[in-house]
Amino acid sequence: MYSSRCSIAIKALLFVALFGFTSINITTKVMANSDIITDSEEKRTRTDVITDPRVLELIFMIGHTTIAYDGDELAFIALDPRDSKVVYAATKAGALYKSVNGGKKWRHVNNKFDMTRHGNLAIDPNDTTIMYANAFMIDDDENIGGIMKSTNSGLDWNLLMELKDFRNHKVSIVIDPNNSSTVYVGSRSGRIYKSTDAGLNWKTILDNIDDIGSSYAPILDISHTKPSILYAGVWDRNSNRILKSIDNGQTWININNGMDNGVSFVAIAVSQHDSNTVYALFSNCLYKSTNAGESWRELKKSPYEKYGTLHHLDILLTNDPNIIYLNTTRGLYRSANGGESWGKTQRYEKDNNIDADFIAVHPKNHRIIYAGNYKRLYKSTNSGRTWKTILRHPVKF
Repeated sequence: MYSSRCSIAIKALLFVALFGFTSINITTKVMANSDIITDSEEKRTRTDVITDPRVLELIFMIGHTTIAYDGDELAFIALDPRDSKVVYAATKAGALYKSVNGGKKWRHVNNKFDMTRHGNLAIDPNDTTIMYANAFMIDDDENIGGIMKSTNSGLDWNLLMELKDFRNHKVSIVIDPNNSSTVYVGSRSGRIYKSTDAGLNWKTILDNIDDIGSSYAPILDISHTKPSILYAGVWDRNSNRILKSIDNGQTWININNGMDNGVSFVAIAVSQHDSNTVYALFSNCLYKSTNAGESWRELKKSPYEKYGTLHHLDILLTNDPNIIYLNTTRGLYRSANGGESWGKTQRYEKDNNIDADFIAVHPKNHRIIYAGNYKRLYKSTNSGRTWKTILRHPVKF
């Protein structure tokens, strides 16, 4: 491993000496056995086109070595809420890829988006050219994190808010579905921030949730039918908190009623059909409320019953109020009756029990699912019955 890294570093130095790495504007081209392409129809032009796959791989490796990564990894995916064919895939080192045909072909789109070690991407449901991302950058002197915004589908990014408490942690970004100027962000310090002018200015609407927010950022969700209703969850190693606001975040109340078994809060999800239906996910159990959090019931027949505590967890609600997906290290599970019973979807690869680090379901078609890990992205168009690999990261691990 050490000799391999040294070899890469030597090649990188030779490449910089010969070609002047910092002056090259890179464009990926169609290559044999590659899923990364440029979009020939894209009006934006780039110079100094490089087509040799060995040089492209070296460039990626140079970038990772510069910011202390052994190799770049896929970090998260995001789906256009209006167009099921538009998909974004980001890497931990800051590369952002876009597909406009459901993952068949990809192109590198971002410009100077170099702050995504622990990232998340929120796309404006009313104007999908507008995106917000939380990001983390390793600087020479200190670690810097903040909220960035793009107004041209990820081509260019501007830093809106720089905060040190964004370091080393993924945070929630929630956009009001009825008013795109209103954006909420949960930070690692336990604070929740709000902007009413599309990110130009921010104010703290919740400061340090019960003094337990120093370790993990609040996870947020908003009611699609009543956007004045917000939910926030946070945990540390000793306790959990589920909070609710009915006045756009001005005041908050604790709604932990009946959650006796929850350990390590993971996610909160509000049904887009009924604001009274809310799911709270923990590392060892799943709760459901049908009265907007006044009381909770543990869903006993979830995958936890068989496996106990699980990891890599996420819960995704869909355009069908009864269909829910639950991602775990044991696989992806699907419920067709609001979480009362579950069935396991097929493996991502035949004869290979690979798990997914992140998952996304298209908001308008619950049959379209994307699941990914650090180097591959999979797609299903039939609710997880079959899968197809649609992106292999160009770096060879």
